[in-house]
Amino acid sequence: MKRPNRSPIEIPELVKKYLYGKTFCEIGCCEGDLLEQFAKYADKAIGIEISRSYKDKLLLLEKKYKNIEIIMGNFFDIEIPICDVYYFWIMPEYDAELIKILPNTLIIHKALFNKPWLENEFNKYEHRKIEYINFVSDEEPNWPRPKDNITKNTPLVIGILHKEEENYGQ
Repeated sequence: MKRPNRSPIEIPELVKKYLYGKTFCEIGCCEGDLLEQFAKYADKAIGIEISRSYKDKLLLLEKKYKNIEIIMGNFFDIEIPICDVYYFWIMPEYDAELIKILPNTLIIHKALFNKPWLENEFNKYEHRKIEYINFVSDEEPNWPRPKDNITKNTPLVIGILHKEEENYGQ
């Protein structure tokens, strides 16, 4: 499969313990290749995508899996469903806005050199628990923007912000 601009394929496996028995939402799910993997662990997986070019693939995915729901639209123009866990990796200004408006557990992927940005954003919230997972992708990347200068061996980080005490997970 030709990969769209998206996060490394390892991420669903790395965060699966946060998904068991939960409702999950991926904001910016592209053609749904990661959403399909997240759905293996979550009770319900919702994908939100703005690009109409992915609509047909996403609707096929929704039809194939009973626990996947697709919402087409801009996340600032639609009502984002209340879920236990959210995953996104868009761009810093959008990520910061989503961190501000979304409840519960938030999972964000960045290159390790972006970890100070994550720490700064996460530390704005009281009653929180913060976790980080460092990893290197085995996948030859075609998902980053060229200016990000990310290669197969670039250290990456997943930031996990539990905004509410009762959602701290395992």
